[in-house]
Amino acid sequence: MAGSIKFHNQSQLDETQIHTEISTHRKDKDKTVPAIFRRGQNNICVTIFTSELLSINLPSDDLSTSSKNNAFAIPESLITQAEMGNFEAQCRLALLYAAPPSDADSESVQNFERAFYWNSRAVNDHTNPSPEAIAALGLARFSGKGCEADSAAAFVLLSRAADLGLVDAQAIVSDMLFHGLGVDIDLKRAFYYSKLAADQNHKLSILKLASMYLMGDGVMPDVDQAKIYARNATGEEIDFVNPGQWLHDKMDQLMDEEVNAK
Repeated sequence: MAGSIKFHNQSQLDETQIHTEISTHRKDKDKTVPAIFRRGQNNICVTIFTSELLSINLPSDDLSTSSKNNAFAIPESLITQAEMGNFEAQCRLALLYAAPPSDADSESVQNFERAFYWNSRAVNDHTNPSPEAIAALGLARFSGKGCEADSAAAFVLLSRAADLGLVDAQAIVSDMLFHGLGVDIDLKRAFYYSKLAADQNHKLSILKLASMYLMGDGVMPDVDQAKIYARNATGEEIDFVNPGQWLHDKMDQLMDEEVNAK
């Protein structure tokens, strides 16, 4: 039974018991897969997140046009700019195809294949594309939205964005390394990327560091460090009566907050 090992006070802590307790939770339920994957089984969350990334750093002017019946249409001038290699236009096109405006007939405008094409152009046509565009392409590759799903290719792209400093990519790359998604499991590298994201105040990554310090995943076990990171992430102390359940509940809470924030 999950959570059957209890700790009645902190002095009873035993590393083997902690490991067994938390491992049981991980085995029974997928606790630590990031929200972008755990809640993205139908690709909805991935699409929203991809669209958000593509919209970063774009000008806020309205590039849409209307036809005679006032229906939304993608402007030809935008397509021309994108075909000529304009990075912002390429990102804007990818965004419009992936997530048309709310007043648009999404069935006639939404086209994930075209979104993937223009996202690819935005990344591949330029020497230094934005990390957001790179990460968006990586998420599309992971989800298979508009392309063939390829978790290995997704990992390469997301790692590139993570190494450029994009905090969301750092958190996702950590979880891919932790779970072996598109790459061999590597707990030390998973810890490294979680630490990068945590240093940018990514709350879920901060809490994940608490779990990794408790378990000794990619780092030497250190209960004191685990307590510090847990407190920084949640403002609360770890419940050492049932640390696995406590971490699970707090990660779920932070995941919900992360998804809702998108």
